[in-house]
Amino acid sequence: MKGIGEMNNMEEWKKIKISDIGRIVTGKTPRTSIKENYGGYIPFLTPSDDLSNKFAPITNKVLTDKGLMEVRNCLLPENSICVSCIGSDLGKVVMLKKPTVTNQQFNSIIPNENYSPDFVYYLMIIVGKRLNFLSKTSTAVPIINKSTFSNFEVEVPSCLHNQTQIAKILSSLDDKIELNNRINANLEEQAQALFRRWFVDFEFPNEQGLPYKSNGGKFIDSELGRIPKEWKVGTLSDIADIIMGQSPSGESYNENGEGKVFYQGRTDFGNRFPSRRLFTTEPKRMAEEKSVLLSVRAPVGDINIAIEKCCIGRGLASIKAKNDFYSFLLYTMLNLKDKLNLFNGEGTVFGSINKTSLESIHIVKPNLLTVQSFEFLIKDFDRQIKRNYYEIVSLEQLRDVLLPKLMNNEIKL
Repeated sequence: MKGIGEMNNMEEWKKIKISDIGRIVTGKTPRTSIKENYGGYIPFLTPSDDLSNKFAPITNKVLTDKGLMEVRNCLLPENSICVSCIGSDLGKVVMLKKPTVTNQQFNSIIPNENYSPDFVYYLMIIVGKRLNFLSKTSTAVPIINKSTFSNFEVEVPSCLHNQTQIAKILSSLDDKIELNNRINANLEEQAQALFRRWFVDFEFPNEQGLPYKSNGGKFIDSELGRIPKEWKVGTLSDIADIIMGQSPSGESYNENGEGKVFYQGRTDFGNRFPSRRLFTTEPKRMAEEKSVLLSVRAPVGDINIAIEKCCIGRGLASIKAKNDFYSFLLYTMLNLKDKLNLFNGEGTVFGSINKTSLESIHIVKPNLLTVQSFEFLIKDFDRQIKRNYYEIVSLEQLRDVLLPKLMNNEIKL
């Protein structure tokens, strides 16, 4: 068996159009005015879903059979590859594990028998990176229509076996990345459950170490409902400093690490920490390490954490904890998801939230000892999540080094 680096003179690569790989399908949205179109069991993928992993997530929206009938020609089979082709999410790629419909912001490929679906997924990542960089250097809303997408030229191995071997190398790395992401998701879920038990259900430990509410804890009335006697109602500005992002000049953007890492909006978000894709030599607004990064423009409410000091664009706000209670702030923000969702527009209205509205969001303020105890308990969760994240980054870096070399025939199989 030949290994990476060994030459294979029999291998041939050919230049083709994306449309040669398989059938191209542009998604479509069933009428939102008909409520019966939604709430069923058929996944409906949109850019607001998490597109940071190889496989499409559980979608935020699902269609009924009635909704599917409106877009029946857009139902994609398992192993289709979906590429976001409009707006700030342009260039993101996911692969389907089950039949799914996408909205019109995706062009998708249903590979024919001559192409490995896994190989096509990695090929589209290369294409997507080109499209994504172009989208960030334009002031207009970028869009790649079906015709342009279909006629985009790529080079691929003629032999299906070699496509499969390339995909196998890259998939082995993605499998480990996905495992670490699942571990982190489980840790995150446990941490959120603890937060809700303490600060929503009010079952934090009392002086005897017993659940407060279940053991006769005293409550007072407040504008947010009944809260523990020693707690208060305040605003987000009481526990955090907020900075709204401002995008630098497009001419300052680069992908080779010059200047400060730059996050423009939720398109850069990962599961917990954003991905380093873009840099700027002319940073405007900065977020400090450990700050919560909040999406403030369509959709409002998505959250990540700054793993380092970074520049933020107008699609984000930095929310930095006062008194270094970073975990308490993070889970408070996650618990405000429903309130933040009220700022998302309906129909053609563009959702957004400003600094004044953010600062004035009402929250429950626990006593100092309870917050300190929560921070102490949760630190091991956060430490393990960060450790797994750094391993993910290392695996992604190895994958991203191999990806273009394998796809450009620089490494022979």
